[in-house]
Parts: sequence; structure tokens; C-alpha cells
Amino acid sequence: MGWANPTLAMLFDKLQEASGAVRVLCRCRPPSSAERALESPLCMPSHTAVTLESELGGGARAPPPAEFDFDAALPATSKESELHAEVAPAISSVLQGQYVCVLAYGQTGSGKTYTMQG
Repeated sequence: MGWANPTLAMLFDKLQEASGAVRVLCRCRPPSSAERALESPLCMPSHTAVTLESELGGGARAPPPAEFDFDAALPATSKESELHAEVAPAISSVLQGQYVCVLAYGQTGSGKTYTMQG
């Protein structure tokens, strides 16, 4: 991507200063077989938001969809290269001697290993 270029690295550092040092990304995992059986999607990301819909059986009234905003949101169909493109600028910071931490957080079975290892 060319992050070894000093000018690009400097511009990235300025962008990071303006937007804050912490970025929160969300990558939706592929649906389970039980989720695929449902007619409506559980996770519908835009570029920065994820909407979760609840499906209740037995004629119960479902709560309204919940929307969560992130710095970036990746759909379940995203490729590893798309995720790496979102995280790649941090490599420039590491090469300049800054500390960087990439943390995968979530419930067991939510896709952390899938996200980190593909």
C-alpha cells in the first residue's frame, strides 16, 4: 500500500491525531445454519453501521432493530484483504516506533479466530 513512504506515513499520523487513537471496527461473522434458516438477515452492515434484527418465534412481537455505529463495519462476505486494508495503516505506526494493539473481542463462537486467521 505504500505506507513506507514518509509523506504517506506523516499524513496518516495527522489523520490518526484528528480522528483519535482508538478505532473500533466490526466484522460480521457468516451466519450459522440456524441463522440461515431465518428469512431475514441478522446483520446488515453499511460502511459504518450494523443493524441487528431480532426474530422471535411463537407469534411474539419482535423488538425494533438495534443499530450500532463503528469506525468501519465489514459484512460477513468481506475478504481477509478488506480487513487487512482497514488495519494496514497501523503497520506504519509500528515501523515508526509507536505502540499498536489489535484486539479481537466477542462472545465464544462469534468469529474472532475467523477474523484474525481467516
